[in-house]
Amino acid sequence: MAIDKADLDEYTKLETEAADLERQAKTRRDRQSQLEKKFEAELVESKHPSCIRHGFTFAWVNGRATVPWEDEYLREMGTIKTDALKRAAAAKVVNSKMTILPPATPVTA
Repeated sequence: MAIDKADLDEYTKLETEAADLERQAKTRRDRQSQLEKKFEAELVESKHPSCIRHGFTFAWVNGRATVPWEDEYLREMGTIKTDALKRAAAAKVVNSKMTILPPATPVTA
């Protein structure tokens, strides 16, 4: 199977297109992040665990605390002991992540 000029031309074209799409995606992710910060500020300001704005629900997601040394402990102690300790440990609620739920039915402006 030989590499021909058409293969190289296609590769170059795809590489250029992919780079452009990655730049566009980064721009969109940055804007999405800005909006999420705005939404989170609104949720904090509401002083409630959730709020509804234009049919969208913004709410804190309860999570489980993690520790930075967990992976090292797992390597040393093994999975069976570690899993048993995790199950026995009290769950600590961490209100650090917000979720955004779209309306159940489309909202008209």
